[in-house]
Amino acid sequence: MNIPGLGKPDIRKLEKDGKKWDLANIIIEHWGDRDLVKEATRALRRIGNPAIDALADALHQLKKNEGSLPLSKQEIKKGMQIREHILDFAKQADPSKLSPHARRAFDGAKRWMLDLADHKDPEVRIMAVLTFGRMADRDAIPVILKLLQDKDGMVRAMAAESLAEYKDEKVVEPLLVALSDKDANVRWGAVYSLGKMEGGPVLGPLLRALEDESDDVRMVAALSLGKLGNPEAAGALKAHLKDKDLEVRKSSAEALGKIDPKEAFGSVRAAYNYELLLPPFREARDVLLIFLDVEVIAYYYHERLLRRLKRHFKIIEESYAIWSELMAGDLSYTEYYLSISAPSKDGKTCPVMLLLEDSDGELVVDIRNFRKMDRECQERLIAILLKTMDEYLIAPRIVAGHKHLISS
Repeated sequence: MNIPGLGKPDIRKLEKDGKKWDLANIIIEHWGDRDLVKEATRALRRIGNPAIDALADALHQLKKNEGSLPLSKQEIKKGMQIREHILDFAKQADPSKLSPHARRAFDGAKRWMLDLADHKDPEVRIMAVLTFGRMADRDAIPVILKLLQDKDGMVRAMAAESLAEYKDEKVVEPLLVALSDKDANVRWGAVYSLGKMEGGPVLGPLLRALEDESDDVRMVAALSLGKLGNPEAAGALKAHLKDKDLEVRKSSAEALGKIDPKEAFGSVRAAYNYELLLPPFREARDVLLIFLDVEVIAYYYHERLLRRLKRHFKIIEESYAIWSELMAGDLSYTEYYLSISAPSKDGKTCPVMLLLEDSDGELVVDIRNFRKMDRECQERLIAILLKTMDEYLIAPRIVAGHKHLISS
């Protein structure tokens, strides 16, 4: 079925004609063409269970094409990808309704992949263990645990990381042993996987990993403790707000924010003195911002600023929104809106909107209709903003429209 120029119209015609064997063979013979393979797979999914035997035949043809000679690494990689793709597709089938032919084919494909764990080339063993991790097939657990003892450090590291997909009690103890591996990459993988476990005795080991000599291991240990959410970890995480490594400090702040956001804010503030929060020192402000989710922002901004504003102004509307995602540890853009009613210069009242922009660590307060306010209200509003933002420990830049007013 290796037809040059094969395209989507041909796939649709094969599906309409019920040519499930031809569609299955497209996956084998045209594997390098992602779009074509995707269309063939979609067509087979629409055909449903009758396509399963066709895929079993395709696996048989793949084995025949590979022959008995040793395969190159590229051929092994292709064979693994095709088998993984077909086995993933086959999961939709009811195992009790599989034909003996299909069952043999799928079991054979799985054995072929599992046998790669004994390949002499460590790169092949790494490819195998990464595939086992994606498949999350319980039959692969003994093989991954075997690779966790491999002589090659990177194979052990990938085995440890792959176990994150297996939330099974039998993998916890081997991962605890891997925390003592001489290779920091293995310890990193073990800590990462333990952080994904939903039970078991992981708190103590993760706290010990927070004292690891490797910066990367301490960083992932902090993040894992945050996911665990156990308040007993708070003390150790607070101590690492002054870790020698910046990423560990940020991860510790983020983890504290997940355990207790309000308490975390005070802990981060206490870890740095005020001078570090002013330009040109950016680190402490980055650490402070890293864990400030909506709950913290709502609490500290609304509770403190609103309390003061309500003494002097009528609140018309309040809202806040985060317009970005956390990318590589940086909170890139956040906006807050607050509308108040204030006396104007002509003796009437006017709505005044405060737009607060938190962009890359710099807090900008943009006051709309500022010029319409009377002088006394202008001064009072700025004084309230400065006092509150001083407590927030981020020096604000205050503007009206785009005209610069005050920079502390």
